[in-house]
Amino acid sequence: NDLAARGGKFMQLDTLIDLYSINYNNLIDDLQMDLNDMVEMQMSSKELERLELDFNQLINLGLTKNQLIDFHFSIQDCVNDLKMKTSHLFELGIKSSPDFMVMKWDCNIAIRQMNMNAKDIEGLGITDTLVSLQKRRGAKKQKQQKVNSQQQTRTRPRPIKSISIAALPPPTAPHYNKTRKSKNNSKKPTILSLDL
Repeated sequence: NDLAARGGKFMQLDTLIDLYSINYNNLIDDLQMDLNDMVEMQMSSKELERLELDFNQLINLGLTKNQLIDFHFSIQDCVNDLKMKTSHLFELGIKSSPDFMVMKWDCNIAIRQMNMNAKDIEGLGITDTLVSLQKRRGAKKQKQQKVNSQQQTRTRPRPIKSISIAALPPPTAPHYNKTRKSKNNSKKPTILSLDL
């Protein structure tokens, strides 16, 4: 009401938080907003974090799987900004397929980010995804090993063979090719006999 009295100008959420230190209770209790309004406004995970909202509060406020999908948060946004845990996924009924595909979440990143154990992975139904991923990685690794082996074979230096001197034949005198003399040169010099 105070803002409307000043001319009804809209202010950015970050500015409201900075100036008035508002949190999600102010939006819900004073402005009668709900999660659908936040989804419609496409609030970012950082903005929800600044409003002091995390996944525990969001679920308490009635967050549904469809609302989470409509927020378009990445798995990193949910874990880093909103402190999402594997238990929250189970509460929302999220499964790897097709929910992960709809939200464009990478299963492998989700496992790393949330430190999932084997029970979590199986419960979320992403075992098949992991198996296919491991198969692709295994095939890629074998292909790379084959390439490396071929490269090593090409670049491997030839071993130097050592020869015992005693096994060598005795040295021989150098052989010179005798040039064949022409017929003219083969004749003896003519001796002239002079009777004086």
